[in-house]
Amino acid sequence: VLGTETGLTTIALPSLEMSGELDAPIPFDALAVNGQQMLGASASYWQVWGASDSKWEQLPLTIAASSLSFGFGDTFWVTAIDEKDGNPFTGQFNKHGEFLRSYRDEVLPVRVCASTAIEEIAVLEKSDATQRLRVLSLGATSTNSPGEWVVDFEKVIQSCENFGIVKGKLVADAGTVPQIDHVEVSLSAGGLSASAQKLAVRVTSDHAGLWLATKSGLRLAFLASQPNVRRV
Repeated sequence: VLGTETGLTTIALPSLEMSGELDAPIPFDALAVNGQQMLGASASYWQVWGASDSKWEQLPLTIAASSLSFGFGDTFWVTAIDEKDGNPFTGQFNKHGEFLRSYRDEVLPVRVCASTAIEEIAVLEKSDATQRLRVLSLGATSTNSPGEWVVDFEKVIQSCENFGIVKGKLVADAGTVPQIDHVEVSLSAGGLSASAQKLAVRVTSDHAGLWLATKSGLRLAFLASQPNVRRV
């Protein structure tokens, strides 16, 4: 089911042929389908609508939803901005739009996918240069209370365009900390001198890939066909 400015379009799988068109009360930014049930939400209208057998009814929710997902039992989940306090949240509601519970954290939620078989949700969150995916369940272990969220899986991705070494450790964002862009290697004396000379080398890049070069720019060896690298 695809949402357009004029309504909804249904497409058959796997042929991808258009199988019909449905009316929608408003243009939807988010959609969820579960059998003959559908949910639609508009962030600009601050409305959530539900439909059974293509009959739409507005739910008593004033939220700007970025995603919708049917959940366990007769419930559904949203990631949205609450009009009352302006804060983002991930919330569960019953089919009548009555609030049941929420999951809130310091990272901004942008999408939720819920299981219809058990009380489990996957939440995609973003904050500045960080993206986090969490799968959570309610009281999944004997040591947790039924209403407590348990993180069953977590994966964090950080933007590392400005990675570097800070206090001896590799970090995703080194900020303005000066970075050493070369290393010194000892050359073989070859029996011609009493002590080995040292050569400063670094990795440079161009449209062809990565090169090992001297600090003055003399290329010594081709390393890899990875073009246009901005930081080494």
